Amino acid sequence: SLMSARVIEVDGGQCVLSITRDITERKQAEERIRKLNRMLQVINEANQSLVRATGEAELLQDVCRIVVEVGGYRLAWVGIAEQDQATLRAVRPVAAAGHNEGYLDIANITWADTERGRGPTGTAIRTGQPAISRNFSTDPHYAPWRDQALQHGYASTIALPLLSNGQAFGVLEIHSAEPDAFDAEEVRLLTEMADDLAYGIVALRTRAEHRRAEEQIERLNQDLERRAKGLAALNKAGQIMASTLDLDILLKQVMEQVQGLLVAEGASVLLRDPPPDPAGDSPADTCSDLVFAAVTGSGSEKLAGTRLSAAAGIAGWAVRERRSVLVADAQNDPRFDKRVDTVTGMITRSILAVPLIYKGLVLGVVEAVNKGDGTFDEHDLEVLEALASSAAIAVENARLYATEHQRAAALARALEQQRELDRLQREFIQNVAHELRTPLALIRGHAELLENGELGDLQPNQQESVGVISRRTLMLSKLVDDIVAVLTIEAQELKREPLSLAQLVRTSLADFRAIAEKASVTLSAEISPGVPPVPGDVLTLRRALDNLVINALKFTSAGGHVSVRLFGSQDTVTLQVSDTGVGIPNDQLERIFERFYQVDGSTTRRYGGVGLGLALVKEIVKAHGGQITVASQVGQGTTFTVSLPAGEM
Repeated sequence: SLMSARVIEVDGGQCVLSITRDITERKQAEERIRKLNRMLQVINEANQSLVRATGEAELLQDVCRIVVEVGGYRLAWVGIAEQDQATLRAVRPVAAAGHNEGYLDIANITWADTERGRGPTGTAIRTGQPAISRNFSTDPHYAPWRDQALQHGYASTIALPLLSNGQAFGVLEIHSAEPDAFDAEEVRLLTEMADDLAYGIVALRTRAEHRRAEEQIERLNQDLERRAKGLAALNKAGQIMASTLDLDILLKQVMEQVQGLLVAEGASVLLRDPPPDPAGDSPADTCSDLVFAAVTGSGSEKLAGTRLSAAAGIAGWAVRERRSVLVADAQNDPRFDKRVDTVTGMITRSILAVPLIYKGLVLGVVEAVNKGDGTFDEHDLEVLEALASSAAIAVENARLYATEHQRAAALARALEQQRELDRLQREFIQNVAHELRTPLALIRGHAELLENGELGDLQPNQQESVGVISRRTLMLSKLVDDIVAVLTIEAQELKREPLSLAQLVRTSLADFRAIAEKASVTLSAEISPGVPPVPGDVLTLRRALDNLVINALKFTSAGGHVSVRLFGSQDTVTLQVSDTGVGIPNDQLERIFERFYQVDGSTTRRYGGVGLGLALVKEIVKAHGGQITVASQVGQGTTFTVSLPAGEM
């Protein structure tokens, strides 16, 4: 003991001093061993904390606690350096344990300024090396904190930088109640612990960043999967909507797609009535009412067909503003019309409303109400907008189809009425023609008897009158025959057999030779050899040829020329009747084949006829699958060209 050493010193002199020194050194060695053991225990437990820690805050707080409890220090705290671009501004305490744990509440410690930058905290971060203040009472660099340190019983401190890639990002600072508390071996061990702590912090941060990155990737994958499913559903919805042109069925399908894609409690389509003007929305046009054309959800049957003013509700706002809207809290939104909830009994929490716009026209609006598994978000709005885009096209197509269908039905009814009128007209004309034929035949017969003198001689003036009666009766008979022929060709199927147009031309011209000579008009024919036969009705084709020749002779003056040409190929036979007559004005060429149309329609016209001859020719040619054209110059003549299909039946 120290006391016994002093006694020996009195009696024994020099020997006592040596024993005392040995005892002191042995005690100091034992103290260093205890201290080193504590440091090793601190490092061991700190390393275990590194392994156990799941978060940075938990790790730092645990290390501070271990340093104080095991190492026997007064206070331990960890600070993280804040960085503003490239300049470190301050050290922010994030964990502390010991006598003054309220240290965390102290404002950030600024170390970059001149005074504090020379203290242990600033020195450690600036140099990347441990910084020690061995005695607060005498250390000038610690003067700003001296009173506070002595008040809390701090005598010395060590600041250990937390390094990453050679740069300090924080500091572990330990305060001791004893001056000169940190010897070289203790500093070395604490430095190793600080390095391990820095590595652990970086590892935790890296792991946290990886975890955040993985979570972000997972969120992105989920979002991509959600969008992919949404796109697939939208594609399917578009196909479904494009599969029908029935507006009622279409709107029902739209409702099903909205509910399915958005998991909505209810959905509705409101269409404008009257519909928008295709010329463009006017201020008055945009104020047309909105009608619930399709509704689904609780109480939906009560809303179907209900009319709303376009100035009312969130739907009206979407139509007027031509914009989509997401309302998270409908009950507190001033645009919300609570009358709808009153009708349906549903409590509307949230709404998506998207206008149906097609080629700049707002057709209406589609709404989704109350997301079943949460609240609507921007993705839901995007989905509804995409669906609304397809729905707008489908709705407009269905409307156009319905309009055209109604128009087609009206046209069909009008056509049927016209056919009935035509049938009645044909029957009337046929009946009149039949009734006219008998009296005309009697008149014509008696006129011929009178004209031939079989009923007695006539005076010259009587003979002239009878001649007029005979000619006019013949004209009326021909007119009746033409009318009946036109109606017969329209109503009946022609009897066709192979016939020679060459023979028909020769026979016809032989019949008209005398008439041409009497009119001083040259009549000629040019028939190519080997003209193939045509399938046709000999009587109607003979009538068509006769009408063309009569027409040419009638409009050709004395000294003129009428020619008939016939030529053919393997598939077509062509007949041309040309004259050198008066010709036809160009503006009337398209109308000469109309029934009862006459180039000279005046009461003083020079040429006779009622305008059925060329109409009859066209009907006959058309019935035989051919076509007729005309070319003419006024004062030089006219050429009619008839083309008929050739071949055996």
